Amino acid sequence: MKKDGQAVAHTLYKGEMSGMVTRVFQVGNSKITVHSPCGVIAMEPDEQREWFKREWESGNPAVRRLVEIAREIDAKGEEPA
Repeated sequence: MKKDGQAVAHTLYKGEMSGMVTRVFQVGNSKITVHSPCGVIAMEPDEQREWFKREWESGNPAVRRLVEIAREIDAKGEEPA
């Protein structure tokens, strides 16, 4: 997988907690760990899009914060403070 010309490696783990899925992404020197209690990270891309759309429309505060953080990172080109 590539993002902005950089290789992105990822690993998927099924956690001990019921339904918890963790995926670790390596982007350059940054390691990003995503814990997904609902398993959205293990869904197919189309399923993820539908899930995020549904949750965004229902006003899920965690999804809205995630989008806000992603926009901050993208705008600054760095990790948010």
